[in-house]
Amino acid sequence: MAEPLVIAENASRRFGSGPTAVDAVTDVNCRVEANDRIAIIGPSGSGKSTLLHLLGNLDQPTSGTVAWPALGVAEALRPSRVVDIFQGPSLIPVLSVNENVRLPLLLAGTALADADAIANEALALFEVDHLRDKLPEELSGGQAQRVSIARAIAVRPWLILADEPTGQLDSATAIRVMSRLLRAADELGAALVVSTHDARIADRLSTVWSMAGGRLTTSPAGQGWEVPRASLGSLRPEPIQEGVPR
Repeated sequence: MAEPLVIAENASRRFGSGPTAVDAVTDVNCRVEANDRIAIIGPSGSGKSTLLHLLGNLDQPTSGTVAWPALGVAEALRPSRVVDIFQGPSLIPVLSVNENVRLPLLLAGTALADADAIANEALALFEVDHLRDKLPEELSGGQAQRVSIARAIAVRPWLILADEPTGQLDSATAIRVMSRLLRAADELGAALVVSTHDARIADRLSTVWSMAGGRLTTSPAGQGWEVPRASLGSLRPEPIQEGVPR
């Protein structure tokens, strides 16, 4: 049996100390296996973002452990084994769209010409390749988020951790972008963990976890959605018509 990509055992994260301390995540036990499709649902402030940060080694638990048996030591997770898609702005302001997407590739040792081609392919998948020379300040919130998603898949990761990845998109665009993210993850063989408030997004993943008050409930009870296999270069999805960001 293959080792899990990430496993948390009694992991907790407390911010502050004394009477003002906040327990963002409490005694979480979970694991993410290769090719998993997991939605994490729960109200704002329930600990979803903090849990994703722990699973991706962006933060460390104050008690308990998080480990990456199939991925190696924490220092080896980035830039290409684990990637993050954040709720808020994450593009580097002084770099163009193409430069933002190809930067992790260059850090991973990809040749410049190859990195440029891979970046353009990823941007084309989310229909923002025409913005390749724009700076982040010239993009709408939805366009910037689609660039961030393209940057994440460009490095061909093993694990994608997405925190409300469609939160800056209108409802119809969110469904189409999520479809493309799922198809890309399937082609890459990457596990995908998504936090979301949108039941329609959660319904497209085969496993649904829920968080409340920093505590996680895991179950394989998602309704699921079969993601067809296709190469990134051969995908021909319907055009994205971006509406007004929510």
